[in-house]
Amino acid sequence: MGKGRWIVVAGLAGLLACGGGEDDEPKTEPDITADAGVADDVVAVDTPSTVDSGPIDKPDAAEPDCAARCGDFAGCYLDLLPEECLEICEQAESRPKDFACLKSSIGCKELVGCLDIGAKVTTPFAAGPYGTEPRQTAGPFQVRTARGFYSFQERWTGDYTYFFIVRSGGYPYTENMWKAPLEPLLENAPANAHFFFVAMRDEDKTDNHEAHVLEMKARWDDALTKVAKADRRKWRKRVHFVLDRMPMPGEQVGAKGFADGWLGQVGEEQGRFCFAIDRRQKTRECGNVAWPPTGTAAIQSLSTLSFLGRHFDFEVFRDAQVAKQSVTEVAFTKGKKTYSEMVRYVDFPSAAEMADFNRLAVDLSITCEGHRGRNCAGMHEMIQLHLCDLPSASTPVHGETPCEQEIARWSVASGAEGRWITDITPALALLSAGGTRRLRLFTPSQKRTVSGNTFDVKFIIDLRFRLSAEGDKLRPFASQLLWGDPAATFEPFDAAYNSRHKPTKLLPPDGWKKAELHALITGHGWGQVTKNCAIFCDHSHHLNVGGKSYSKGHPEAGSTTGCSDLAGKGVVPNQSNAWRNGRSGWCPGKDVVPWVVDITEGVKASSDGMLSYEARVDGQPYAPKPSATPNPAGAQPTLLRTLRVVWWK
Repeated sequence: MGKGRWIVVAGLAGLLACGGGEDDEPKTEPDITADAGVADDVVAVDTPSTVDSGPIDKPDAAEPDCAARCGDFAGCYLDLLPEECLEICEQAESRPKDFACLKSSIGCKELVGCLDIGAKVTTPFAAGPYGTEPRQTAGPFQVRTARGFYSFQERWTGDYTYFFIVRSGGYPYTENMWKAPLEPLLENAPANAHFFFVAMRDEDKTDNHEAHVLEMKARWDDALTKVAKADRRKWRKRVHFVLDRMPMPGEQVGAKGFADGWLGQVGEEQGRFCFAIDRRQKTRECGNVAWPPTGTAAIQSLSTLSFLGRHFDFEVFRDAQVAKQSVTEVAFTKGKKTYSEMVRYVDFPSAAEMADFNRLAVDLSITCEGHRGRNCAGMHEMIQLHLCDLPSASTPVHGETPCEQEIARWSVASGAEGRWITDITPALALLSAGGTRRLRLFTPSQKRTVSGNTFDVKFIIDLRFRLSAEGDKLRPFASQLLWGDPAATFEPFDAAYNSRHKPTKLLPPDGWKKAELHALITGHGWGQVTKNCAIFCDHSHHLNVGGKSYSKGHPEAGSTTGCSDLAGKGVVPNQSNAWRNGRSGWCPGKDVVPWVVDITEGVKASSDGMLSYEARVDGQPYAPKPSATPNPAGAQPTLLRTLRVVWWK
């Protein structure tokens, strides 16, 4: 191609590219005081004559012809960076096919298609309706950035998450976010995350939004020089510096110079400082972005968004796995509200039909009014599901029948919603009779005070059982409760704990082929005794039957990031209270995964069928000592434990 053709198509290429304390009250995001006036007239800004593509790893001697050719494709930075284009051009002999694409293509779309480097659409862009409230579908928008134009709808694939960090001068929340170190985010954010930096006008109504954005870009460009080339190139395609101004609440969206479309509407209608779009195109809150989450050292940090990105990916993976499964669903409740307790009669399949199932999971979703974190729980209370006895002639009133068979447990997330799917197959032994069963879901009631208003927290519950069959595998058919907590009773974890758990005789039923221990053990209480038991100390649990020993410890308890490390494995991130530290047997905003261990060999080797159990700390029976500086907000150590043996055939 001659130079004349390259000059002619330069403008066309640019046009084609245009589409292209444990439970302290949470720190809430400050409200923006709306400026009710209409926005001042803003002079239209043409497409920048030069495209700022950040630091470039240029070859030692770039040929002028290659520079001219690649200059025509500067607007392709979302898929092909300028230095990547130069490499293709200068390595023409070793990359003849790529060079042929570079010579023959007119515009970014053609070049990207020829090189086959464009992202593939896995989920089509939703047709709407669109909204700016949490969990509503995000709509189209196009913005002018420091590196070219960005069209959300045209760039959508369904494989990326998007974070918007908005600066408004005079608000420490936003200023802290923009001043936060960038390296932790570069190191920890998932590769499929996009970040948009956009600014409002300052508190005194002066308009310095573009200067603020370019200042942030300079910080990013400097930080990128310190990372590997591959990471540098990745992030230059994923970080966007918006030159259009984010409107304040009440300003007129659509005026020249404002962020366009849905993005501008978020500013006008919500005035949010941080929000996201997940891989399902749903608007999401950022939650508590302070790190650490609470305490005097807490400060807003960009690094917390990496937890959200991993959790958004987890949600997509989880839902994809669920969609593949063939199950029979039995609903406990669908979208019902409660302040504390739910008791339901649930109709399971008949006993004959239940005999065909050998797998059981429980699917629990807890949502909040308006999907707003400020309407969610403020404390990390436990939530338990119990199987109750049915009314009988001796106890005709259902409220008087005992509920002593705990089958699942979770921790409520603070200031956030959550969904968890937990394998509770051993509970099939309790439900094998099928038919109508009575169950109780319980968590302590909570009150919250937000912006001076105190209210009772409403939990919106969706709970379903998922029954399935896997080939000709064994199935649980009988259960023996060893020790349990029938009504959310916390057992004191003290020097007498082991003496209250005497050896128990196992009672194997006829026809059994496998014996399995199924246990739910979580530690509670902190700040009153040495070793900070029982939330933050490594208490271990030991069983012995037939000379065979089985044990489980909690080495993650007390670690700095034991729970935040699980943001991509079910822990709800960015909760309003202290959620990052490791805990013994549980994490805030997560299901309690049962301790399940095969004890068949021990049962078969036992001559008397006796099973012994004890708890230890540092390898010894626990003898707590009072702390020299007890925390008045803490509580004495306790354990919430249910242990049973489940028999399979």
